[in-house]
Amino acid sequence: MNTTINNLLSPDILRSSMEHFWNEQLTIEQTKNGLVAALPLMYPDGWQITVNIEPFAPAQALITDKGRTLMLLDREGLNLDSRAKHNYALLEEKKKVFELDQHGFELRKLIKLPLNGLDIQLFAESLVSISHLIYRNESRSAQEHTVRKSLERTFQTYHFAPKQDVYLTGKVGEKFHVDFLFEKERQLAMESIEIHDRVKDYMERWAWRWTDLKKQNPELLSAMVYNPDLQDWDSTSLKIGKEVCDLFCPSHDRDQIKDTLIRLKAA
Repeated sequence: MNTTINNLLSPDILRSSMEHFWNEQLTIEQTKNGLVAALPLMYPDGWQITVNIEPFAPAQALITDKGRTLMLLDREGLNLDSRAKHNYALLEEKKKVFELDQHGFELRKLIKLPLNGLDIQLFAESLVSISHLIYRNESRSAQEHTVRKSLERTFQTYHFAPKQDVYLTGKVGEKFHVDFLFEKERQLAMESIEIHDRVKDYMERWAWRWTDLKKQNPELLSAMVYNPDLQDWDSTSLKIGKEVCDLFCPSHDRDQIKDTLIRLKAA
């Protein structure tokens, strides 16, 4: 190797190059609960791996993905429940290898303090590894587990026949799509919530939409139905729903949906 090439491929240059890359790509922010770090690793969809690190005990911290990894797989239709035996077994094996705990969609692990960079790197790599299950072929049917399908079964059971996929106009003139519209003495517009993450942003948008629609039609009743088992709900998002909707409930609460529609029918 000649001198010029040797100068460009020295161990010191490689180390400096990698350190520069890490310093450029690593983002760390302090939060009220601890730290959040975006690392130079990526999910298959191109989003950067982000982890939260929170104090747990005097000599321990909890590192977690806040549900981002499994929600990505769920959003892409990958079936990871026990009925999809192959996918489920692969996930369980990876959790065991990386010593991860699962709570709902959230993957997490206890690590020692003071922080060791290796622990953080291995946790991030476990998320990358699990996210690549997206390429497995046991996908969940597009018709399975959706809130809208659950509502349609409820309507069929109790003989309700709403209009579907209706556009309503708000006070500012913008048209908003709603999944169902019941028309009696008063109208009831119903939206099925299908998203799995960023629920707070979604609910804030709908709070404005319902407010605008009711300014145009003060008699309009609003309803939103969700699935708490498959969606990342927080207390603020739930409060928004209860505040702005006349009916806001889980899709499995068929009695509440039925009773509301029966009262509307009798009005």
